[in-house]
Amino acid sequence: MKKGISPLVATSFLIVIVMIIATIIWFFLSAKFGLEARLAYECKKASNQLKLVDTCKYSKVGTRAENISVIIERKPTEEAASIKDIQLIARTKLNEKFSARIAPLYGKQSIPKVGKRKRYDINVSGLILYLTHLGIAPIIEIEGKERICNIQDEQRICWCENFIKEVENVNKSIAAYLRRCQKPKGDPLKGKWS
Repeated sequence: MKKGISPLVATSFLIVIVMIIATIIWFFLSAKFGLEARLAYECKKASNQLKLVDTCKYSKVGTRAENISVIIERKPTEEAASIKDIQLIARTKLNEKFSARIAPLYGKQSIPKVGKRKRYDINVSGLILYLTHLGIAPIIEIEGKERICNIQDEQRICWCENFIKEVENVNKSIAAYLRRCQKPKGDPLKGKWS
């Protein structure tokens, strides 16, 4: 007489299958919606704290969670009238050679980790220009070393051009904005200003 599978074994097997399926679903949902929700939260937080952000929106580029663009537009105030048309774009990518983890000093917030081995880096682009223009010194991590971008005025923002040259598809309006500045002497990466 053949023995059937005991109810306890069947129940345990079913629970294991359900847990595996739930883990897979949770991973994909957290990768897709968790990052987007965090970006939306950071945008709202920046709008409230900086008081100069008109719109801060994000949009997905492609289908992968790491391909997300963050677009920040300045308020068209008198102070920023000459650059009101500039849209500063930072695209998040994984494992990019020239990348930076932006951590504004007001809270050192950065793009969250998704999984244990993945870290979302914000490309060195207009987001640095925007934060430094507002007088916020972002911490820039390059090749594992943190450097503080301590910029007090618009002219000293030009040193970021060294990084922007390495970024593909740089917004032409940002490049034009940089050309209106005078490059500081010395090596800003080593903290030496003239």
